[in-house]
Amino acid sequence: MGALKSALMEAVEAAKQGYLVTFGMQPDRAETGYGYIRIGDPINAEGRTCHIDQFVEKPDLETAQQYMKSGAFLWNSGMFVFSVKTIMDSYDKLCPAIMDPIRNSYGRLLGSKTIHPDVYANLPSMPFDIAIMEKTDKAAVIPCNIGWSDVGTWESVWEIKEKNKDGNVLEGRVAAVNTKDCLIRSSSMLVATIGVQNLAIIENGDSILIADKTDSMSMKTLVTALKKENAPETIDPTAERRPWGNFRVVSHGGGYKIKETTIDPKQMMSLQMHRHRSELVTVLEGTARIRLEDEFHTVKAQESFFIPAKIVHRIENPTNKPLRYIELQSGDYLGEDDIVRFDDVYGRAAA
Repeated sequence: MGALKSALMEAVEAAKQGYLVTFGMQPDRAETGYGYIRIGDPINAEGRTCHIDQFVEKPDLETAQQYMKSGAFLWNSGMFVFSVKTIMDSYDKLCPAIMDPIRNSYGRLLGSKTIHPDVYANLPSMPFDIAIMEKTDKAAVIPCNIGWSDVGTWESVWEIKEKNKDGNVLEGRVAAVNTKDCLIRSSSMLVATIGVQNLAIIENGDSILIADKTDSMSMKTLVTALKKENAPETIDPTAERRPWGNFRVVSHGGGYKIKETTIDPKQMMSLQMHRHRSELVTVLEGTARIRLEDEFHTVKAQESFFIPAKIVHRIENPTNKPLRYIELQSGDYLGEDDIVRFDDVYGRAAA
C-alpha cells in the first residue's frame, strides 16, 4: 500500500505540471500478453517520473525476453493520472474526431451534460494510447512495483486465484484427475479432465475453450478468426452483466431463446419494447413488479406472465432479495439489440 500511495502522490505532482502520467510495472517475466513502455529521460532530478520514449504493442516471446534483459521497458498498466484541463486540451489538439462531435452535442442539448447514445455510437473506435498518449509530448511514466496484474490473460487469472494442492484453480462443476497447474471453469455442465497440465479450460454454456494457459497471443488470433466467420458466440454472448443484474442464455434454436435472468434487489430494467419477439416469463425466486403499458402486476415465485411483441413494459425487483426468472423468447429475430428504451434509471434511454 505504501508503494501505491507513493506512486500516486508523485503522479499527482507530475499531472499538476501538465503531464499525462501512467504507471509502468517492473516486468518479472517475459510476458507476451501485455503492452510495453520504453523509458525515457527523467522529467526532473527529484523523482522517478520519466518521459516515455515509445509505446510497444504486445511482443512475441523472443522480443519480450529481450525487453526483460535490457531493463529499459516496463509493462503498460493502462492506468492514468492527469488533470481535466490537460486531457480536454489534448483531445482538442490531438483527436478532434472524437472531441468535436461531443462538443457539438453539448450545443444541441442547450447545456445538458447528457450525451445522446447515437453520438457515442458514431465516434471513432480508438484506444486512448493511440488517440492521445502516442501523440502527446507530455506523456510520462512512473516505474513502480505495486503488486499489479492486468488479469488480461488466463495465466494472470490463474496466478491470483486460490489453488488446490495440485496447483489447479477449479470453478463450477469440475472433476480433475492427474491434472496439474490448470485453470478450469464451468458455468453450466460437468468438465472432467485426466492427465493434463498447464491448460485453461473455460466452459461458457455454448462454447468450450481449451488452451495452453501461457499462450495469450493466440487468443486474439482465435477471436479475430471467429469474428470473420460471423460466429454467433462472438456476436450474441451467452452471459452478460447489466446495470440491473445479469442473464445467461440456457438454450436457443430456430425461433426461440431461453434465458435465466437475475435482477438485483431494488433494481429495474428500462421501460422498453421489442419489435420482433414476445416473452413468456416464469418467476423462480423472489417477487417481480411488472408494468404492461399502463397496468401494474405483482408476480411471485412459480407464477408466469406474458409480454406480447410491441407492448411497452418494465420488470422491476421491489424487494431486498434477488429476483430470478426464466424467460422464453419467441419471434423472427431474437438479438439483444431488438429493444426500444423509453425510460431508464441508468441513462441508457435515447434523449
